[in-house]
Amino acid sequence: MTKACIFDFDGVMIESERYWEDDEAKKLIYKEVYGVDIAEKLNNKTLGLNMDAIHALAKSYGSTVPIQHFYDACDRKAQMIYAHAPLTKGLDEVIDKLIILNIALGIVSASPKLWIDTALKRLKNASTFHTVISLHERSDLAHKPAPDGYNEAMRTLGVTPHDTIVIEDSNTGIASAKAAGVFTIGLRQNLVAGYTIEGADAYVEDITNVLQFV
Repeated sequence: MTKACIFDFDGVMIESERYWEDDEAKKLIYKEVYGVDIAEKLNNKTLGLNMDAIHALAKSYGSTVPIQHFYDACDRKAQMIYAHAPLTKGLDEVIDKLIILNIALGIVSASPKLWIDTALKRLKNASTFHTVISLHERSDLAHKPAPDGYNEAMRTLGVTPHDTIVIEDSNTGIASAKAAGVFTIGLRQNLVAGYTIEGADAYVEDITNVLQFV
């Protein structure tokens, strides 16, 4: 029996990845912060990576820019994205059903808590999430693909990998959930063009199809 459902955030609960990727927002940020040459090297290599990992990759390409410059540039763009990007179609329906089934809800994301909270204010049942873990804020937890975030969420919710499901949309996130031993569903609904997910236990094209696995 499923006792908990843990969501990734970007690309699963909100169509933010399309705003970061399809409108070339990240490319513009990379150019602004790191310059044209490094931006070109970063393009198409950062989906699913947290900000620290992106900055580390930029450093490997020769950047000497302080990481705070990158954080500030992302924050400016994020204020618009998380206030206006569409929430995933069908998300409210799924959460309503999970609440009826008395399934504990959680979020594990690489995004800063402020970004998550900005979007959650727009969600009808945001208060029903029992734990929201921002790996950006938790220096004690390793980022995805490490399992730390999902292990911590399960500990907080009082559940085990055997009675938990995770919904992810990136290969990094899928690897994280699988490393935690959790049944992992790959959501294709909001994927950016050309990105393929693999390694999940099951795949759905629409988030409402997740309910068949509960």
